[in-house]
Amino acid sequence: MSGLASRPQVLVKVAVRDGVARAEEVASETAPRVIGGAPAATRRPEVAAKPAAVAKLTNGAAAPHADTQAEVGAAVKNHIVEVLTSQGYNPPQPPPLLAIRETDRILVALGAPPTDAALATATKDYQSQLLADSPATVSFIAALVQHMGKPDAVSRVKRFLGRVDPAIDKATLSLELPIVSKALEAKMRSFEHFIAESWCAEPCRAIVAVHVDAETRSTIVQIGTAEHGPVYITIPKLLSDGDVAHRSLTELVSRLSAFTEAGDPMAVIDGAYQQLNFTQMLRPKHVLRVPSGDLPRLSANLAVARARPRLSPHNTVVLNSAPHDLNEYRRVFPDDPRAVGWAAWQNEAADWDAAAAPGFAPTPEVSRDGFIRSLSTAENVIVIVAHCDGEAIFMSQPPPVGTTISGDDLRAHKAEIMANQPFVYLFSCNAGDLRRMENFAGILLECGAAGVLASQTTLGGNDERGMLSRLLSDGRGAPPIEDI
Repeated sequence: MSGLASRPQVLVKVAVRDGVARAEEVASETAPRVIGGAPAATRRPEVAAKPAAVAKLTNGAAAPHADTQAEVGAAVKNHIVEVLTSQGYNPPQPPPLLAIRETDRILVALGAPPTDAALATATKDYQSQLLADSPATVSFIAALVQHMGKPDAVSRVKRFLGRVDPAIDKATLSLELPIVSKALEAKMRSFEHFIAESWCAEPCRAIVAVHVDAETRSTIVQIGTAEHGPVYITIPKLLSDGDVAHRSLTELVSRLSAFTEAGDPMAVIDGAYQQLNFTQMLRPKHVLRVPSGDLPRLSANLAVARARPRLSPHNTVVLNSAPHDLNEYRRVFPDDPRAVGWAAWQNEAADWDAAAAPGFAPTPEVSRDGFIRSLSTAENVIVIVAHCDGEAIFMSQPPPVGTTISGDDLRAHKAEIMANQPFVYLFSCNAGDLRRMENFAGILLECGAAGVLASQTTLGGNDERGMLSRLLSDGRGAPPIEDI
């Protein structure tokens, strides 16, 4: 056979049942290959049915009859490129798992035994070539399969104590999109396109999205890297939004070490369980939260942020709203009129001033007007410990009561902020609290900030001051933003 070497097709069938990954490699010339997927009868309708394009390849209605096996192989390759292009993926090099998935679909459409033996053979040969050309992807999938269904002793104890949901031990791994509602399917496909196109500049870039489908009562974790492509983990249950669900998802992600080791940075996109702290879960990876799901905005903002020079006194404004005295404390923390917390705060302002590198003197105008002006003129805006309740931030100036900055204040200056595209560093407790979908960090992005660094939870001072010192250090190189 010319063009592609003939070899037995390695089939990998994977399912995780009762905490055990059941995987086997079977040398076969006839059975369709399924990596972590369901049998053909339970696959998506367009997969189980015979696609029109495959029918054309089979009966020759739309193409010249292939007289040689090499011509059939070329037709298969061209067909897959055309299909992926028509689906919105950019040719000529989509992630390997997408091309492998299309060969699976052809084999399923041909049936068993295949209605066209020559086409089935050429498809399996091309699939084998894809696998041979992508050893890293084969290792990636094999490692996912090996670790996903093997809970350790600690995990088994957690399950026994009810701290994690046993449904995660019944999760299945698949290249194929699960059967879900049309709206969710469209969202999943848009994330696939993002990996294959906008996110493909560096092979290690990755995405994570957790979906909940009420129609099928399932929870789906969509993961993928630019190098390999998308993979789906389906939990056959709706995980209730609570501590058990969060611990269960954390446990599941801990079993995906092949993915978490391969991906960096990781974009956590839209989806369910937004309040889950993925930064802690995926540590030490660099996590970019995209709760809006606005992928075009993410791509545009990354392009702006990555082109910026490093932070310097000439392009950065520092607003230190940590209270320097008791009066300022009362302005910043209006919900503590008796100043019970002042004793813990009385040295914070000086510590934060000291953390700023030489030349980065905090601006004296720590007020609403000063903040808005900075967003409209400076490339980088650093807000230090301005108390934030998730929806507004509190600043100590001007006396006698200080100022509160709300989302409406930002929106009133959206045009100026959008024209400037600042990168904002909010060292402010709860500014990125995703329990509130309309949080302060999200509003900044909505108004045109190129990016926001913010905390989901209450900050501890020492670690954050260390980060500030590193951000402002002369030794730090220019972005990419992943260097945060």
